[in-house]
Amino acid sequence: MQNTQSAHEREATYLADGIVEIDDNLVIVDADEKARARLEASGIPVGGLPVSDVFDFSTAVVTALKDGDRRDIYGDEFNTSIRCSKRENLPVTVTILPGTERSYLRLAIRDRTERHELQQRLSGLYNLARELLRERDDDRLAELALDAIVGDSNALSGRIYLADWDETERRSEVTLRAAATIGDEQPYPDPIERGESVIWEVLKLGQQRYRSLSADVSSESDAAELFVPIGRYGVLVLRSSSEQITFEQHEHATSIVASLTAALETAGHERQLREQQAVLERQKRKLLTVARLNELLREVNRSIIGADRIDELLQCVVEQLSDTETYYASSFARYDPVSETLSYVTSSGALSFTDDEIALADDTPLSNLGQRAIDRQSAVVAQNAASVEAWDRIETTDTAPVESVAALPVVHHNLVYGVCYLFAETDSFTERELSVLNELSSMLGYAVISRLRRDLNQSGECIQLKVRINDDTHPLVEASRFDETGIVVDHIEFDHANGIQVYFDTAGERAERFLDELGGHDAVAGSEVVTNRRDGALVNLVLTDDLLTALISLDLHIASVKADEQGVIVTLTVPQNVSPRGILTALEEQFSDVSLVSRGRTPINGGTVGRMRSFVREALTDRQYEVLRCAFDNGYYDWPRNKSAKDVAEMLDISQPTFSQHLRAAEQKLLDQLFTPDEL
Repeated sequence: MQNTQSAHEREATYLADGIVEIDDNLVIVDADEKARARLEASGIPVGGLPVSDVFDFSTAVVTALKDGDRRDIYGDEFNTSIRCSKRENLPVTVTILPGTERSYLRLAIRDRTERHELQQRLSGLYNLARELLRERDDDRLAELALDAIVGDSNALSGRIYLADWDETERRSEVTLRAAATIGDEQPYPDPIERGESVIWEVLKLGQQRYRSLSADVSSESDAAELFVPIGRYGVLVLRSSSEQITFEQHEHATSIVASLTAALETAGHERQLREQQAVLERQKRKLLTVARLNELLREVNRSIIGADRIDELLQCVVEQLSDTETYYASSFARYDPVSETLSYVTSSGALSFTDDEIALADDTPLSNLGQRAIDRQSAVVAQNAASVEAWDRIETTDTAPVESVAALPVVHHNLVYGVCYLFAETDSFTERELSVLNELSSMLGYAVISRLRRDLNQSGECIQLKVRINDDTHPLVEASRFDETGIVVDHIEFDHANGIQVYFDTAGERAERFLDELGGHDAVAGSEVVTNRRDGALVNLVLTDDLLTALISLDLHIASVKADEQGVIVTLTVPQNVSPRGILTALEEQFSDVSLVSRGRTPINGGTVGRMRSFVREALTDRQYEVLRCAFDNGYYDWPRNKSAKDVAEMLDISQPTFSQHLRAAEQKLLDQLFTPDEL
């Protein structure tokens, strides 16, 4: 067959999907065997033509009509799309679907008298197809399609079942749900009974099924049902109250189902694309987050090193946090252990704070977060806050709502200075984010508390707590039974290797009795009389696993220790911002009977600390001071060490050998000044 067209053949024009006009006739393209059988039974001439992509579509159609006979033309490609000319703004893409063995193009010639009605229906179908393609909700697509199929007919009703696929690497499962229903109160087939229902058979095989309910002796209805597969996306059940579904109803439903299938496929592809884009965005965000967090730690560390005063340090940190991507505001609230409130000190970003204090006893979002962060001594977050109204005491200065909030405790051991609040976008605080924020919180807490101690050593006040711990088995309590006035500890020395060295005075004649009675105590590792005096003797006890060890491990300064026959009374000197409740809670976890005897304030007088600090700053180079300060602020000198030399070097963005070189030089200068004899 030549791939050419005669003058007569060029008059063929395509009107819509499957419709071609040749002279005064309309040619219907239909690939359904049952529809072809109905056409032939009605006396409408039908021609069959398997089409290969190697032939021009219009030439094949017109030649078949002119010859008036049936031809079988085979090709290697059974799935062929041919784009043709347009007319009256109607779609003109003709798709030939593959059959089981070959692809047939069914041609039926209709009378010209039906042309106007058919064109109107085609125009309606085209408009529906456009509407379906614009819609992206599957249930809404089903409703539109079913409404177009049933229309105003009182004789038709229907239901569309949509398939929900759950596909994994190993298996593929599908469930059916009723997405749209119109008319007919009679029950439809239950798709839950998989393998039993005709719906599953239609979905699985992709073939239409027709059945007459009047043939079922158990049914009192004369209705007929047509089951049409909607690709892999579901099944249409069309029901007629008459004994059969007409050819026109079947053809109309099939055309709309084709458009619905295309629309569902388009919507599915767009959803997949959006999901893929979301995955890529999450991966990109994760990579950027790691880089951003590493940079954040470096910037905060620079702020810690560069700031001399605590208020300057906090301001630098909140500004750095609010300038970080996904965070849009940060604030710091100072903790008062006496009133147990948080008072705003500084903030930065798109938020303003309407109240000066947050009472931690109040049941508010911020107070709850702050209290939990202080109690846990770790970062606490609230993701996806519903609205800004839910967060009292906060007003946004722009349109961004409060979506996620993190509370970072500025605390070192049990010494609480305050809480740093961080406001961010929804779901900003990932697991990786929280680990970095906890590291940042620890870094900030260590730096602030160390500066606080320095300032308190120069001048100011501290809190003095007197705590009673009743334990009649404690060595000092047992020793007090031999002394009517009780035991007053002279001083305490802490040795990591040997334990607690406790020194106390007693009458000389009692010293030997102490050694005999307490020598076998489980908590006493050693005992001796250090010196004998005119009015008594100085006794030394080496204690292990002791309540004094617990107090020292909490980083608390023990001012005095007394013991009577009931227990031990310890006077603690702590910074102003320590939480008495936190100390009591920590002690109650280890001892059964703990009580707070009194709480007060006591002045602290500084000596030469200020002069010493000035000397250190002047004696070292800027680089040496930066390295030494960073090592100290990040716990390099703690035991055990909070940070290794490698960790601190990474914070300073230098190599470990360079860090060690500068640190050794700084330490050498300070030790030379401390231990070198003064020149005469």
